[in-house]
Amino acid sequence: MQYLWIVVLSILGALSRYGVSVLFADTKFQTVFVNLLGAFLLGYCVKCFERIHWSTALKTGISTGFLGSFTTFSTFSLEVVHFIQSGDVLLLSLYLFITMVGGLICTVFGMKVGAK
Repeated sequence: MQYLWIVVLSILGALSRYGVSVLFADTKFQTVFVNLLGAFLLGYCVKCFERIHWSTALKTGISTGFLGSFTTFSTFSLEVVHFIQSGDVLLLSLYLFITMVGGLICTVFGMKVGAK
């Protein structure tokens, strides 16, 4: 059953990720948005999973399946390389700062919201 949850929720996560890329097609920061939202949602889920008695299979499907396919480290890495190649140090620095520090802040915030 765990594999089924992972497959189904991975499909939904990938479709959601694609939807965000369509909605924010004209911005360089769509990956940042997705990763920050994913960080918040994972933090939220971790705390909710402590209270909600769902099966381990469903919890794994949500965290590994949905959120794993919704967020994207590989695209983040590729975009960092593109910023380096373009020579835009300011945009590169902003992108890295927002992604790394923002991700940590969003995870902690998600955990606080999920704990309530």
